[in-house]
Amino acid sequence: INMYGGTIEDCHSMAASGGVLLTDAAHFNLYDGTIKDCSGPFGGAVGIINTNPIVGWNPEWQRLSFYMYGGTIMNCEDNLAGGGAVCLYSLVESVFVMEGGVITGCTSVNGQGLGGAILTSSTHPESRVELKGGQIYGNSGNVGGGIFCETTVTIADHVSLYNNSATVAGDDIFNNGARVTIGEADTSCQLVCGHP
Repeated sequence: INMYGGTIEDCHSMAASGGVLLTDAAHFNLYDGTIKDCSGPFGGAVGIINTNPIVGWNPEWQRLSFYMYGGTIMNCEDNLAGGGAVCLYSLVESVFVMEGGVITGCTSVNGQGLGGAILTSSTHPESRVELKGGQIYGNSGNVGGGIFCETTVTIADHVSLYNNSATVAGDDIFNNGARVTIGEADTSCQLVCGHP
């Protein structure tokens, strides 16, 4: 899927992600446009989900990826697992790379409330989130208002991660045993390791 503009709006799912669901070997490139006012139980806007890998298949055939080069994800809500904007919940190699764009106004406060903007949880050792650019602000969750991390996360110098809020712990980041690397500039993060 390549999205160069337009709007995905007011989409609601009872079973998966609200806006875009990636499963099996799906790839989504967001270059421009808006995903807004969507909701679902596994990612309000985008779900990167594979909990049933096919035994014997080449792992490359099942790899999932979401690259966000620009655009806006706003006012989306997860109401079960987590990830108000993006939910990466997978047993296969899964990747979310943000090089630009904005994630704002997203929430994960019902259900588990993990990751107001992003939930990343995968047992696959190559799964990861790479934040190389863009802005993540004004999101809220119970645990990890910005990001809830259970997978390797790298946040580069030029990422703006700020003014997110959590009702329990980790306004911008909650690290639940993941390897998290934070750049030196343009980040004002509260890092909480382990459960409160």
